[in-house]
Amino acid sequence: MVKMSWYFTTEYDEVAESKVNAGGKARQDICAILSNMGMSELRVRVPLGRGSRDVMGKMRGHREAYERWMSATAGLRQGDVLVIQFPAAAHTLLFPRVMNHLTALGVRVVLLIHDLDSLRPGVTTEESFFGNIRVNREEDYAVAHADVVIAHNPKMANLITQKYGRKPGTVVSLGIFDYLIPHFRKDSESSNDGAVVIAGNLSPRKAGYLSALPQGVHFNLYGLGFEGNDSDGVSYYGAFLPEVLPCVMTGGYGLVWDGDSPSTCSGAGAYLTINDPHKTSLYLAGGLPVITWKNAAIADFIQTEGCGIAIAGLEDIQDSLAAVSKEQYDQMRVNVEHVGARLRDGFYTRQAMASVAAKLGTDLPSDKNA
Repeated sequence: MVKMSWYFTTEYDEVAESKVNAGGKARQDICAILSNMGMSELRVRVPLGRGSRDVMGKMRGHREAYERWMSATAGLRQGDVLVIQFPAAAHTLLFPRVMNHLTALGVRVVLLIHDLDSLRPGVTTEESFFGNIRVNREEDYAVAHADVVIAHNPKMANLITQKYGRKPGTVVSLGIFDYLIPHFRKDSESSNDGAVVIAGNLSPRKAGYLSALPQGVHFNLYGLGFEGNDSDGVSYYGAFLPEVLPCVMTGGYGLVWDGDSPSTCSGAGAYLTINDPHKTSLYLAGGLPVITWKNAAIADFIQTEGCGIAIAGLEDIQDSLAAVSKEQYDQMRVNVEHVGARLRDGFYTRQAMASVAAKLGTDLPSDKNA
C-alpha cells in the first residue's frame, strides 16, 4: 500500500484557546483517538460573535472562516489525507472553495459526520435564509465531493449514498460513537429492578415527552433544561461533566428517546431513524443496557450486540422490563461491558479509520498506543 500523511482538523475559539463545544465530547474524543493513532492536528480558528452580527457582518464572518480554513490547510501536499469532522464549527458559505482547494492540492478528504441538517426533519424549513443557503451550499457540496464519508450507521450510509449520488463503497459506517472515560470506575452496578436513566438535554423543546412519562417505572434524570419537579416517579440529579456522568448515574437502563410524544419518536424525534444519539454511547460506556425506539437506527446495533431492548412506545416500558428475566439481564450486562470497554478505548473510530484506509489504498500511521 501507498504511505500517506494523515491529518485531522481541530477547531478552536480564537480568544479562549479552548476547543469549540459543538458536539462537545464526541468531537473531542475523536480528536484524541485520531491523535493517538498517529495523525497530526491542523488547528482552525473559529471567528467569534458571528451570531450577533448584522448581514454584512455575517458575510465577513463567512469570509474570515474561509480564510482560516485556507491558512490551516496551506501546508498540505498531494497524497495527504485530511479528516474533517462535519459540520464544521468554522462553517462558511465558501466551504466549496475549500473543498476545491484541497482537491487541487491532491489531498484526500475524509468527512466524519456528526449531523446533517439536510436530513434532520424540519431544520431546513425552520432555519433562517442564510441557514438554508448554508445547508445547500456547504453541506451538500462537502458530502458530495469528499473522497470518503463516515456515516453513523448503515441506514445513514445508504441514505447519503442515494441522496448525493456517491459511488458505492465510498461511505463507511461508524457503528456507534466512542466515549472515552479516563480511569473509569463505576460507583454502583446496574440492576434489572433499577430506575430508567434519562440523560442529556431535558428542555421541553428537546424532550417534550418528559411531561408524559408512564406510571409504574421510576426515572432518574441527569442534564440541563429540566423544568419539572421531583415526584413519585421522577428524581432529578442535576448536570455533570461528560466524563463524570457515566460513573455516577444510577439505574438499570438508559433511555434513548426524542421528540414530544411518549408513544413514538415523531417530529424532530424522527431523526432517530438515521442518526446515532451520543447518549447511547454514554449509557453503554457507563455500564447501562439501553432502551430505545424500535424504529431508531441505533436499535439495530443494540439488538445485534444484545445490549438492551427496543420498544414501540414508552407505555410499553413496564411490561417490557418485566419480561426480562434475571438471566437475560445478567447476559445484557456482560454484553454491555464488552461494548462499553470498546467505547472507552476508541475501538469503533479505529475500526472505521481502518476501513477508510483500505478504501484509499493506504496504510494508517503508526498508533501511539501500539
